[in-house]
Amino acid sequence: MFSIAMQASKKDNFIKLGLVFIGCLVVIGFVKGLMSNFLLHKTAGEVEHITQKYTAEGEIKLISIVFKNGKVYKHAYINKTYLPSPKINELKAHSYLIVYISRGNSDTFYGLESSEGEVIQSKKIDVIVQYFNTPIIAFFLLFLPIVIYIIAGRKLLQKKSHASALLLYAFFLAYLWGKLHLFLMVLLILGLINLGKYFSSRKRDKAINDPVDVQA
Repeated sequence: MFSIAMQASKKDNFIKLGLVFIGCLVVIGFVKGLMSNFLLHKTAGEVEHITQKYTAEGEIKLISIVFKNGKVYKHAYINKTYLPSPKINELKAHSYLIVYISRGNSDTFYGLESSEGEVIQSKKIDVIVQYFNTPIIAFFLLFLPIVIYIIAGRKLLQKKSHASALLLYAFFLAYLWGKLHLFLMVLLILGLINLGKYFSSRKRDKAINDPVDVQA
């Protein structure tokens, strides 16, 4: 009995630790976005030319900006379907652009502004989206909940609040990763399965409760 209680306690502690870790990862992403003014520094210049390329699958849009001083900055917009990303035609209308780069002198830019300071692309959104699409962060955010579910079992989703939280979490990740269509498709399939189970259960209950005529 004591060993069983110890194992249950270890499972509960691991689940709590995993949930706290996931929460910390999510909070860090938004804090980085809100603190982008402190994490990035502004650079600007006259634009020599701007190029836009897509990956073979068309999921990633890479924009490169070459300034006349020879500096080249680029940004890969992974989720261009649901989140805003700059349009090449609009960018080419500007001969002078302001971009933000990390203090480590990276060639990746975050956010775009015109010479008048008009925001073309939000640096906060760029920082947040890139953070959540970092492979190691995406790995933990995807597989930790799966491990927690394997350990906890179905009892984890017995409460409606837990099920709602998981649904909201899945929607959040699907939206940021540009996989909202897959999320909605899975949701539709699960809904149809549950609907089928509901009607099957009603039909079975009706068959049990229907009176049976017994002829004398």
